[in-house]
Amino acid sequence: MVHLELFHHFATVTGPAISVGEMSEEMWSTIIPRIALSHDFLMYALLAISSTHIAHLNPTVRNFYWEQATTLEGQALRLAHDQMTAPDASNADALFAFSIPTTWYSFASHAMPHTAGSQKPLQSTIQCINLLRGIRTIGPSVKQYISRGALAPLLSLSPENFKPAPQFSSPETSAYFSELLVFCSTMSGDNTDLEDQENFAAAATSLRTSFLKVENVPRGEMSSPPVWHWAIRLQAGFVERLAEGHVIPLVLVAHWCVLLARAKHYWWMDGWVERTMGEIEGVMREEHRYWLRWPLERIGGREGG
Repeated sequence: MVHLELFHHFATVTGPAISVGEMSEEMWSTIIPRIALSHDFLMYALLAISSTHIAHLNPTVRNFYWEQATTLEGQALRLAHDQMTAPDASNADALFAFSIPTTWYSFASHAMPHTAGSQKPLQSTIQCINLLRGIRTIGPSVKQYISRGALAPLLSLSPENFKPAPQFSSPETSAYFSELLVFCSTMSGDNTDLEDQENFAAAATSLRTSFLKVENVPRGEMSSPPVWHWAIRLQAGFVERLAEGHVIPLVLVAHWCVLLARAKHYWWMDGWVERTMGEIEGVMREEHRYWLRWPLERIGGREGG
């Protein structure tokens, strides 16, 4: 009975709540739920985000629904893993649809007890990034199958469809990112491993490109600006260093939060940016706190300099 409740909630409340712009109400209340009836991994993903949504709306019962969501998302990921190894016309729509609520869940789960109660700083952030990295192969592998189907409008959300601006509109921002790239790419006492240096340089360059892509999207023009794509391409070594509290991954994730702040109006992003920035501030050594000024100013709305 719980699954029926969750399915009904998704079709009537959760789906319409995110049905804007490229993601129409029919897409999320009818088309994708219908696809899920034939693909258990997608069904579990929809039920998981529905359960998370109920927990968000009704704190008095959130522990029960958080527990349901955790179990359902785990089932979805296990089943999807096998499907992701062999995408074809029969599962392409379901796989692509699956990647979207999984993205929402990766952010919304930060408030759940198994992450919120962790003694390790940034544990929920790392879990989020790892979930995003886990679905990175889906888009390119299924695009050929869905480009003319019912889910074709969702392809507009793929990272490759966003073109970066040729340069930042502000010379000060351009100069700042040049300085940031040098900091992340230069061998130093905080950056002595060659593989780390390559990972950090690639992540910094990719983050700059993400900012330039967002620069090309006027505020309010898109319901889903390209703000989470950066994490999808991060290397495992980068995430490992983030977990260890290495300064450069901390700095880059802090800057990523500036992009994510543009999606703070979504319920599943509620509190994520503030929590992550607070944890980064808590572990950042004094000599590197200079690199938090710029993101903190932008997130706080004080966009000077």
